[in-house]
Amino acid sequence: MISFKDHQGVVSQLVSGLLHPSVPTSWNVVLPPVFDDAKLSEDIAAELRRQEPAPLIAVLSSDMIDTPFDYVEKLSEQWGATARLPMPTRGTSADAALQRLLMSVPADRPAVQILTRFHKILDSLDQWVLGSVRNAEQAGKLRTLTIAPFDYEELKRRWERRGKLLIASDYGDFHSLKEVELMSPQEIERVCRDRSIPRHLVDFALRHTGGYPMPFRGVIEDWIRHGQPAFKPDVAERLRDTAAQRMAPLVRQLDAPGETRYRDALIDLYQLRDEEADEAFQVLSRHPWDRLLLTEDGLRAEALGRAAVEAAIKESIERRVEVSVAVDIMTKATRMYQRKQYTSAVKLVDTSCNELQRPAYLKLLREHAEIMAKLYGSEEYDPGVDTDWRGLRAKIGEARRVLASFREKVPMCAEIERRYDELDGIASSVTNATRDGNRRVVDFLAGCVDGTPIDPRTALLLLILRLESGRTISGDASACHAILALPEQVFRVWAMWNLGLSYYTVPQDHEDIWAEVGREWPHETLTRPSSGGHFTSFELFAYFATTMALRATMKCTMPEQSLRDLAKAMSTLDVRRDAAHALTIPSRRVRTQLFELVDRWFDTLLPSCRGHVEAFSRDELLAYVEPLPVVGEDNVAIWA
Repeated sequence: MISFKDHQGVVSQLVSGLLHPSVPTSWNVVLPPVFDDAKLSEDIAAELRRQEPAPLIAVLSSDMIDTPFDYVEKLSEQWGATARLPMPTRGTSADAALQRLLMSVPADRPAVQILTRFHKILDSLDQWVLGSVRNAEQAGKLRTLTIAPFDYEELKRRWERRGKLLIASDYGDFHSLKEVELMSPQEIERVCRDRSIPRHLVDFALRHTGGYPMPFRGVIEDWIRHGQPAFKPDVAERLRDTAAQRMAPLVRQLDAPGETRYRDALIDLYQLRDEEADEAFQVLSRHPWDRLLLTEDGLRAEALGRAAVEAAIKESIERRVEVSVAVDIMTKATRMYQRKQYTSAVKLVDTSCNELQRPAYLKLLREHAEIMAKLYGSEEYDPGVDTDWRGLRAKIGEARRVLASFREKVPMCAEIERRYDELDGIASSVTNATRDGNRRVVDFLAGCVDGTPIDPRTALLLLILRLESGRTISGDASACHAILALPEQVFRVWAMWNLGLSYYTVPQDHEDIWAEVGREWPHETLTRPSSGGHFTSFELFAYFATTMALRATMKCTMPEQSLRDLAKAMSTLDVRRDAAHALTIPSRRVRTQLFELVDRWFDTLLPSCRGHVEAFSRDELLAYVEPLPVVGEDNVAIWA
């Protein structure tokens, strides 16, 4: 499976440096926690053993060493496996034993030690050990390769903050530094394709893990271990949890002990937008791992944000002391709820106190968060289409029961119940539309199939719900993927409501329109579809509909004002085609352009037209899906 970029080339470079005949070097390899230091140390040792003459090799990790004597003993054991060397005896000072061992190293065989998790090994060593090792390195008797999350300067800073000066010496000043890089998405895709891993799973894993080796492998292995299931919402949620769990070690080591500055910035960049997110980005750009944590547009991996949130939740639970537990949980959960982090709010409540200990206001917040989570969904859970509308109605029923338990204490109880009625009515409408197995709910409600609009308001609501849910997604790639279907869906509805034109039925005649389309068609050849059949592509449908609207006697609000403007819009929609045929990571700029286009096209559906006499507004539609209120511990309803 995947590793870091050019894994074998890096191994060869490190070994060549260690064994160079005239100017050998020791190494400080910087490897953050999610890069599998055990695998790297094994591969380096294996490559060293293949050399002639083979050097003395010792691979030591922190779990082998509790004292300086343990260090000398393990070094002697592993070097002694291929050479006659003195073994230290208990009772001998570790200092004397180390000096005797180093003096006994054969002159014709380099002695190499590989120290994995070097920062942890330091916990068990005294300063004199590093001094002896440094002297042996400079005398040419020893070559060292350390593997740690940070370079020596950062390790020194972190140790000094803990009041320890163990590595405040000059140890490692002459070591060469090696920092690894992530594999590119294209390299990862090639590896996964050779292993027959589905592209949609690779795409998902990349968005959530950023290509960090151990979290990425964890997601793929979890999917395989569970029998390679279909990619349904529950599967996606489990894989997101796996990605966050595997990312936790990296989050734990972001900050020096006792500090949370970088973790808090990570949470802000994950949850916030605009100026606050920019400030968090600047903080993280000063971290030693900035190249690995960030892309030019934000977080490299969405699981980083999720893991940071979960770490903060765990910490808040462990540290609860002065404030009432329920009030403290309510404060944090309300903040998450207001940021539309509904799943996080539910998880905080569930992991903080059991149901019997929850006051009514906290139970109600949880129920409202569950309702909004079902309504808004996530990038793998298409709200309005994949939403479990029957389940949503059941959740509304549970919220009604919780509210009834302290109804007389809530002044705006009737207004909250009115919102329940509205959401329940929408859910009922969609449930009825899907009774015959109809999957294209918006097409059905908007009348795109048979020309008869059933419920334009609900059709518009489902579209804006999908658009707004995509807007709440932090990751640019996931946000773009979440709304890829919207441009075509919105345009199809516009054509039906304003022109009576269905994507599913090519009209007869209209030779003048086809001639105009043929002159403006941006590709080499135009294959005209048969009358009565489907249009062969969305692009062809868009060109035909736009030309038809330009020639119509009754003018209407159009998505694009000319075929030239349409051609520019189609270039923005290249992200749809790219996503259908290759692994893509859209940027912040692409995200902005795509959302601006969908916003512009959606607005053409709102004025009165042949599809609906009543004009609609965004505010009116968004009012239906505005977050339900939070009722505080003082029983006052707080509306978003």
